[in-house]
Amino acid sequence: MAQVTGVRQLVLVPNCICYLRLALIIYPIYAKVEPIQLMCYLLSSFLLDLVDGPIARMLNQTSWLGSILDIICDNTGRTIMWIYAASARSELWLPAVAVVILEWLTFVSTQIMASKDAGRHWKE
Repeated sequence: MAQVTGVRQLVLVPNCICYLRLALIIYPIYAKVEPIQLMCYLLSSFLLDLVDGPIARMLNQTSWLGSILDIICDNTGRTIMWIYAASARSELWLPAVAVVILEWLTFVSTQIMASKDAGRHWKE
């Protein structure tokens, strides 16, 4: 399956799903919604995560940007969940910080390794 490259990858259907996912993750923070509403927004984002990959493969619209957006959405959503959990229970701050740092370091390191390995996707 060939990867879509260049500016065209900005408007691929699966990438647009990721933009929506990011909006569902970020909007409730600025809107200062109640925790239950936040969970609904995050759940919606996570449910969309179930379809963006299969849609990308079905439409033959896989891209480097899409793989990066997907991981950013996943990590950002989990980061927000950890922050809210730690805000509710102070004993969760240390594990929350540790998990968030570990997840983002893993993301950065896999991307560095992929760039050194001729752009090969980390899942391959």
